[in-house]
Formats: sequence, structure tokens, C-alpha cells
Amino acid sequence: LSSSSAASDVDKRQAQNRRVIKPFVFNNREVKAGDNVLLVFSVTHFLETYFPNPFSFDYKRFMAPRNEHKTPLAYVPFGLGVHACIGSRFSELLIVTIIASMIHHVEFEPLNESFKMIMGTGPVPGPHKKLKFKIKVYKNL
Repeated sequence: LSSSSAASDVDKRQAQNRRVIKPFVFNNREVKAGDNVLLVFSVTHFLETYFPNPFSFDYKRFMAPRNEHKTPLAYVPFGLGVHACIGSRFSELLIVTIIASMIHHVEFEPLNESFKMIMGTGPVPGPHKKLKFKIKVYKNL
């Protein structure tokens, strides 16, 4: 039912089939109880309205001041509600594990030898954003 051009660019295998319980009108079309609809949560991830130039890699879109992912319902990588991805917590744990593995196998060296460590006071304490480093040595497994 979506008239979005992004809908045609998104892999349809990401769609979730749902049966309509209560009738509603969407995009001037009546959807009846019992109808099947396909939900593709990732369509909004590719809409220029929310993410300018959505098909290019731009990590800064997730940083202040842009914070494009904080637009309500624009970025839902694991779906929503009771049907959200059961593996979402696993993937978050996997990211932490990968970072821990990197820290274990890589030696980091500050780019500025005279840098004085300053701790940030966000919700999670950590080094100040001005700390820059390079990978010095990769330790063999």
C-alpha cells in the first residue's frame, strides 16, 4: 500500500506478514479485517525525508547535532512492539563482544603523546572525545 519509492528499493525478504484485526484506512485505501498486509520496518531507513542520501555510508548522521536516527519511528532496526526481533539483545551483545575482542588483540597508541586523560561525565564515564589513537600492534591469536 505504500506509495514510497523507497519501498521498491528495499529487500522484500525483510517484510513481516500480518493479518488485520481491525479495519482501517491507509493512504486513502480501506484495509479490511482479515486482509493480509506486509510490514517492512526498514523502509523508513531509506527515505530521504529522514535520512538524506540514505544509500551512502555516513556515520555522522547518527552523531550530534544531526542525530537523524532519533526521529520517532524513523529508525527501527529490530522492529517494534511484541513482534520485535527476538535477536536484538543478542546482536547488541555481539557488538560488545567484538569490541572486547578488538581491545584484547590490538594495542592502541594515542596520536598525541602529551594528551592528558580527561574523563567525560555522561551517563557512562569514559575518556573525553578529544582522545584520538592509532593501532600500534596487532597481537596474534
